[in-house]
Amino acid sequence: MNHAKRALLLLLFAALVVGCAQTKERTTMRPKVPESVAELQEINLNMLYGIIENLDMEIAAVKQVPPTEYPMYNKLRATDLAGMEARKDMMSILVSHCRFSRDLLLEADKDPEQKTRILKEWEKHKGEMNALLHAADKKVNGLERERLRLEFGLVEAALKHKLGVRDDSKSE
Repeated sequence: MNHAKRALLLLLFAALVVGCAQTKERTTMRPKVPESVAELQEINLNMLYGIIENLDMEIAAVKQVPPTEYPMYNKLRATDLAGMEARKDMMSILVSHCRFSRDLLLEADKDPEQKTRILKEWEKHKGEMNALLHAADKKVNGLERERLRLEFGLVEAALKHKLGVRDDSKSE
């Protein structure tokens, strides 16, 4: 299962959890279960807005960290920042998808005679979303791999320094 599909499944699961958590303060009532897919998309939108808000706070916090004298650490920080921004972009794509699909579902309820046009719009949207999510997923995963590569290098350099091991690759 590719990462975009996993992200969507996780999103749907999280939406259900968030939906249940939203009613937690009302202990005498059962958690609200979405009565329609359009309502579920509304819950997804609220969750996505929260994820984006958290990413905005994390991005702002990382931007507050000043550069250091260590280039590898600075590269790691820049990669972390790029990764958070790429995840935020992916969440924004999902927001756009949720809005569109919610509106299309509501339109189908109001005007079922437009089913041919509505289904054509849906098919076009699916193709666009698949392409956008694939590209966003590829970017996020590439940045995550780069981050790990940089972190491994940073930890290895620190270990070698602490253990007094010479790095012969720099002398060549």
